[in-house]
This record gives sequence, structure tokens and C-alpha cells, in this order.
Amino acid sequence: TQSTWGVMMRDKAMKSSTEHEAVNDEKPAVDTQLDEHLKFAAADGVAAVVLFVTVFACYLCTVYPTVPGGDSGELIVVACNFGAAHPPGYPLWTWLAHLFVLLPIGGVPAWRVNVSSCFFDSAASVVVLLCVRSWGGSTLASFVAGGMFAFSHQIWLYALQGEVFPLNNFLVACLLLLTIQFSHKRTPSLAYLGAFVSGLCLSNQHTTVLYVLPIALYVLLCLYRTSACSFEVLFKLALSGLLGVSPYLHLPWTASRLVIDSWGDQSTMEGFLRHFLRQEYGTFKLASDLGVEEGLFVERLTKYVQYLCQEVLYIGILFVAFGLLRTLKRGEGRVIAFNYVFYMAFMFYLGNLPVTDFYLGVFMRFWQQGSVVVFIWFGLGLSYLLGLVRISLWTSRCLSVLCLSLVLTQVMLNWKRVDNHDNHYFATYGREALKPLPKNSILLVNEDINNNPIKYVQQCEGYRRDVSILSVPLMTYHWWLTTQGPHYPDIHFRAARYHPWESDGYSIAQFLIDNISKKQIFIAGDWKYGDPTHEQVVERMSHGLTDRIILRSTVQGISMAKPWKSLSSYTTALLKAVPHGPLPPLKYGPESWEQVIRNKNYEAWLQPAHRLAKMAESEEVKAKPKERQQILKAAASLYTGYFERRVSGDLDTVSTNYRDAGTTFGMHSEYNETASADMFRYWMSYVKLETSNGRGNDPGVMEIGNIVAAHFNPYRREVAKHFPAAGDDAIAMLERMQQQRARTQTGHARDDL
Repeated sequence: TQSTWGVMMRDKAMKSSTEHEAVNDEKPAVDTQLDEHLKFAAADGVAAVVLFVTVFACYLCTVYPTVPGGDSGELIVVACNFGAAHPPGYPLWTWLAHLFVLLPIGGVPAWRVNVSSCFFDSAASVVVLLCVRSWGGSTLASFVAGGMFAFSHQIWLYALQGEVFPLNNFLVACLLLLTIQFSHKRTPSLAYLGAFVSGLCLSNQHTTVLYVLPIALYVLLCLYRTSACSFEVLFKLALSGLLGVSPYLHLPWTASRLVIDSWGDQSTMEGFLRHFLRQEYGTFKLASDLGVEEGLFVERLTKYVQYLCQEVLYIGILFVAFGLLRTLKRGEGRVIAFNYVFYMAFMFYLGNLPVTDFYLGVFMRFWQQGSVVVFIWFGLGLSYLLGLVRISLWTSRCLSVLCLSLVLTQVMLNWKRVDNHDNHYFATYGREALKPLPKNSILLVNEDINNNPIKYVQQCEGYRRDVSILSVPLMTYHWWLTTQGPHYPDIHFRAARYHPWESDGYSIAQFLIDNISKKQIFIAGDWKYGDPTHEQVVERMSHGLTDRIILRSTVQGISMAKPWKSLSSYTTALLKAVPHGPLPPLKYGPESWEQVIRNKNYEAWLQPAHRLAKMAESEEVKAKPKERQQILKAAASLYTGYFERRVSGDLDTVSTNYRDAGTTFGMHSEYNETASADMFRYWMSYVKLETSNGRGNDPGVMEIGNIVAAHFNPYRREVAKHFPAAGDDAIAMLERMQQQRARTQTGHARDDL
């Protein structure tokens, strides 16, 4: 027994000695691996710094110099005034944007807020790089993924303007990075940090809840499996999440301060929840008053696939597919893939926006959250495919050049499409709308294109603070008079809110009657839909980019014609600084706000011309020949100014505008014979447009076409002495259309028989 025990002890000692030697032998290997890890960390740091500096520099070269279109104007006003934005309030973004407003750097406040977006999306590109590296991607592939993300069209475009989406991209990327890191280490400290970032995400953009919930369930399941899901851990997770959403305390604080142009009344729990849950928009809607666009899932998906292919330069779809397949092998990869599919399906199904040109541009903003995941997959797929290639020094350099050329191609393709360094359209529009208004007047505004830039130049740049700007849609809310009424002590509101059909409301006609004797009132945009009470009470008289409101009781006979006597020269003076002419189609498509404001500028010329022409046709004005002549002269001048601005490449395609212009010049020819030639010129353009492609839908095309064919001026009751030769083409087209219609009618008659 002793002999056996001795043998066992000797064997144990020998085994211990062997293990000790083995451990000593492994130490150098561990140190080597640690050194290699530090090398990768250093290379990643260099790549991250180079990426951030490059992206941020490109963004600064193309950033908007002042207020952009869309929601940016409202958000920048909120950042300047430190108020509350439209639901859900975006308190985290408001705090950070306000800090940028306070920075002592050049430019107007809008530029500083725009630079904040440049910063957040530059940081987001770096986090995309770190996500790819954390999942095992190479440094080169990670750098390319971050660059492709930063310079993709949609990301780059919104990185140049004061918006919530760049901050959302950064926070979502951070959440994904923490999820990947947690899957490796499974430590509660990472879970706490992830809960805090989740709260920050919800303090900025509610759509992130579609990422936060699946990730939270995944983290809790991992903690449960490692027996780390104790009450203490759960309490700390909840506390971290609450700390992340603490910026929402800004909303009740703002309500208590009655900040001008701040949205909502969050001083009560009911008001806070209404704002937080977006009940005024619809909790599960992207916009109010648009209904639910059903049956568009496939069409939206098709548009998204086209968008995605363009964003990754088509060839990148291959990289994205390989990257997705690689990540599906891991638990956190499946969770992130589920997040992406869940989010995009949710947006396609419940997003209540149509897919027409303008609303498609609004809808595409929400695809950026999915792009963060897509470009992480892009980097992983690229890294995997690069790993399949046998690497020599020469091959490595060639592949590096090819990969970096993808980023360079992205930059070259999108630079001109997003470059807005000289875009002053919206600030100019806001100033020119306010500039001609009398001192201490009231300006009613409707629609974002009028509300946001006009309020920006007043509230943030201090221009024309004497004008009281009232947002007509916001006046319909119960909270508006409570939080905004005190800012307008000299304006009378006879009830709690603007609503003509509610017991506690008033109509727009009542508001105008109560205040028009004390102040001059103007309006930018249309009247609120559903309230026609103004029709019997007031008239609109064009005043540059706005309209002056005049009581009908004060507009009769000659007094109605007198203000228009010098309107043509007056309107020209008001609109001389307003941009006009064609916009670059590649840069500003039909979905852009720039196209919307361009059309607004044209309407400022066209609408007064239409109104004057309509006025000249009334029996009341016909009884005053001298006044009628002045009105028609002003209308003709405005039509001329309008069509002169619709130069080559931006021609008006609305045929009825040419018809109305021709009619106006025809009436004017009663007093000025030379106007007859202009009448035929505009009517010929009308006939050409109506007969192109066999249209001719307007009821007046045949009658006017016959008049043009006969060279007859019905207003002077004579054949024109000078008829443009180009009119023969229009006549020939009209004759062909008449023959086609005759053949069609004959065919229908045969079918009936």
C-alpha cells in the first residue's frame, strides 16, 4: 500500500511539474497575442480618427449655411428658444442642439445647429466602423463600411441640416455596438450602459423602440442563463433606463416657462402623456390628417429595394448578403437581423404616407435607422470576401485601393447631389415674406413651408420682431391659448381655441372681425381646411409673398380697383429678391423642399394675376372702364413677369395658365390693340399643350382652337392684322386631334349599333 501511495505521489508531483512548465511555456504566447491585440487597437484608433476627420470635413464643405426646409426650421427655432418641439418633443436633441447654438463660432444659429448634425453623423460612421471590428471584420473593411455609410445619399443629405436623424443614427449605432460587446463578455456593467443608451434613444426618436425591445429581451435572457439576473441587477437596469429618458423632464419645465413657439402643454400628466405618445399625430402614424394609406406595402418595399441598391452602389448588395449570413450564426446577430426586418416591415405597413414624389422624400428619412445595420453587414461581408483571397503584399495593396475606391465613388456620385453650401432659399423666403409687412401687423401662417422659415428669421435672427406670427393649425389645439396666448396680449381671442364647430371655439371670420380694426392682417398659405366662414367676410389682396386681408364691406366699386392701380410695379419690387428659375433636377428632385418653395415663388406672381383677371370680369368693375383698364394692365404685367421667369428647362406645363393669360390679354386688347398678339401667343401655347399626345381634356380647347384658327379676336370683334406664323402648327395639331376624336366617336357609334 505504501509503495502504491508513493507511486501515486511521485506521479502527482511529476504531473504538477509538467503543468508548471507548460504554463511557463505558454506565457510568451499570451504576451504575443496581447501585443497583437494592441496593434489592432492602435490601427483601429488611427482608422477611426481618419474616418471622423474626413467625413466631418466633407460635411462642413457642403452644409446648409442657414435654415433648411421641412421640419428643420421648427426644430432650429426650438433649439434657439430652448422650447419643446412637435410630438414627441425630442428633448435630448433639443439640449444638444441648444449647446451648439451657444457655441461662439461663426455663422447664424441655423448653421451651428446644422453643424451639430454633421458631428453626430460623423460620430455614427465611426461607431459603424467599431461594430464591424467588434464582429471580427478587418480594419480595412470596417473603414470602408463607415465611409460608405457616411457618404450614402440619404445619410449625407440629413447630416447637413438641423434634424433629429443624425443623432438617432449615432445612438442606434452605439446600441448595436454595446449589444455586440455584451454578447462577448456578458457583464452586467455593459447591460447597464446599454439600458442607459436605450433610454437616450427613446429621448430622441421613438422609432428606436423597435430596436430597444428585442435587444432588451435578448440581454435579459443572457443574464438569466448566466444566473446574473438578480433583483439588484434588474433594479440597476431599470434605474439606468430611467436615467436615459430623464431628458423628458425638459418638457414640463418648458411648459412652466411659457416659451414662445413651443409645442404643447406638458404641465399636467395628461398633457405630458399626450405629447409623449404623439396622440396629436396618432401614436402609430408618421403624420396627421393624411389618413392611412393601405395596400401600399409592396410598392413601398419596391421603392426601398431601389433605394438600398443605390445606397450601396449595387455591387454592395453582395457584401450585405454575405455579412448577414455570417452574423446569423450568432445569437446577437439573429437579434439584430430581427430588429432590422421588424423595423422596416413596421414602417412599410403602418407608415401612413403615400409614395408620391414629395411624401416619398419624407418617408425615406426613416430608412436611415435601417441603413446603420445594412452598412455593418456591408463591412462584414466585404471582410469575409477579402479573407478568401490569397494575400501577398502586392495583392493587399491592390485590394486596399479597390476598397477605398468604393468610398471615393460614393463621394463623387453624391457630392453635387447634396452640396448645399450656397443654399439660402428658405432664409430669403422668410425675410422677403416679412419685409413688406407694416409695423406691428399680424401674419397668419399655414403649412410648414411658410411657418418654419418665417418664424426662424424672426425668432433666431431677430428680424421683424414687431410682427405677430400666428400658426393657424396650432391655434386649433386646446393648449395653444394657455401657452402661447400670453405672448400676444394685444390680440383678441374670443374663445379657448380656433374651431368653428365646437362650443368652446371661434371661426376664422370671428377672429378677423375682432382684430382687423386694430391691426393689419396678412396670411401666408391657405386657409384652414374645413372653415369656409372667411368667404363671405374678407377678400385677399396679394402683398408680395403674402396676402393682405381686407373686409368685403370696405371693398366696393372703385375702392376695390384703386389699390391695384400700381400693383404690377409694386409686386415686382416685392419679389425681386426671391429666387426663381430652374433648379438642378439631380440635386433637387420633386420630393425636395426646394421645389416646393420654388413653386411658392411662382405662385406669388401667378395668384395676383388670376385674381385681377377675375375681378376685371365682374359686372361691377366693367362699369368703371378706367379702373378696369388699370386692373387688366396690372394683370397682364404680372402674367408677363411670371412666364419670363419660367425659362428654358423650367417651362410651365399647366395649360390653363396659358389659357387664362391669353384671356387676360384678350380683355386688355379692348384698350390696347398690341395686346392682341400676346393673346394669340398664349392661346397657341395652350392649344399645343392640350393637343400634345392627344389630350385636349379642357372644355375650352375646341372653342379657343377655332378662334386661333380663324385669326379672330373675339374681344375686338375683328380678324387680327398681325398673326404669329407659329400659330399654324397649333392649328394643324388641333385639326388632327379633331379628326382623331371624330374617328373615335364613329367607332363608339358602331359599337353601340
